[in-house]
Amino acid sequence: MPKYTMRDSTGQLWHDIDDTNFSDFMSTYPDAVIVEKIEDETGEGQSVSTVDMPIPEDQVVEETVEINPDDKYRDKIKNKLSAYDPNKILLIDLFEDVPTETRMKLKDSDFELGKSGEWDKISNEGKNILSGGGNFDEYKNKKIADLSSANRDYGLEIAANDEFSSYDGNMSQYNNDLNKALSNVKQGQIPTGVLDGDLGAKIVGHEEEQVYTTLNKLYSDYGFKFEETGIGDNIKVFASNGQVTEISLDNWTNAGDKEQAVKLKSFLDLNKGDYNPTSIKKMAALANGDLDAAAMEKIAKDEKGEGEWDWVTNIFKEEKVSDEVIKNFDAVYDADIVKEEEQKLNNQLIDVNKQFLENKAAFNTYKLDLQNLQNDIKQGHLSDEEINEIKA
Repeated sequence: MPKYTMRDSTGQLWHDIDDTNFSDFMSTYPDAVIVEKIEDETGEGQSVSTVDMPIPEDQVVEETVEINPDDKYRDKIKNKLSAYDPNKILLIDLFEDVPTETRMKLKDSDFELGKSGEWDKISNEGKNILSGGGNFDEYKNKKIADLSSANRDYGLEIAANDEFSSYDGNMSQYNNDLNKALSNVKQGQIPTGVLDGDLGAKIVGHEEEQVYTTLNKLYSDYGFKFEETGIGDNIKVFASNGQVTEISLDNWTNAGDKEQAVKLKSFLDLNKGDYNPTSIKKMAALANGDLDAAAMEKIAKDEKGEGEWDWVTNIFKEEKVSDEVIKNFDAVYDADIVKEEEQKLNNQLIDVNKQFLENKAAFNTYKLDLQNLQNDIKQGHLSDEEINEIKA
């Protein structure tokens, strides 16, 4: 990493300017010139800046950390199944019970984390507010235990024991089962192990709309497409080889949900296609294709008078995209992929801006050198031989 000695327009020298603060320095001193550039021959170590100048958040290039692709793949699967985590579900419910005056004291970011069940990611300040200044982990665990016990007791009063899985009595069992199901899964391997036992029953036992989205996100990369039947809580499964099956959701009993999860797993394992992961291009193609095409087709019909009513008069009431198209897009949308692409683009823009400012500093230096040379010539400080050497 090169280091620079810079001089601002007042003549003050600034030492140890490097990649971490060059852009911010040039933004503050746009007329600064380069006095000296020191290349780091070893490429190792980091220079310590003597400039008391914080780096703006939008100028920080996020370092790319090499992550094992299999670990990354497993983490994505876990994230797609996070809505089924009993602990997270309980924490969402618990946050609703937190007194309004307490929640109002939280920063927006902490409020959103609390509302989405991500309590461990809340800032220390937010944790202190929620726990009333006490030990946050003790506060959280007691809340979970109390609500879990209440839910369990209520469930036992209204239904048979068959309705319950091991997760109702052991809140850590879900994550234990999930980790075990994914322990040997590698990138490109279909993760049907999550459909075994109570874990599979937990997934299949949810509402149709949620299961539809989850299954599409988990298995569309292997050529499967899932559709709600509109009749009961059933979902049709279409394989890329033309095979079709149908599974029943929310089967009232844990045993019934397990049975359907086994049926689904068997179908997926037998009919899976080649791994074709969702990409930003696939999402963009759907957004720019199906979404825009659906909107434009409807508008075009209305413009020609082929629609049911005047599109100009009702433009703000018109639904330009069908619910079905939106649902299909939601099923393939992956926020992690969008975030990764956004960070890549952000880093590229920061690099471009840094290069621009380096060029600007070099140009400032060139202008100053040229001006000094012209002054030396005019004032006769240079001999003819010296001038000829410079020209050469």
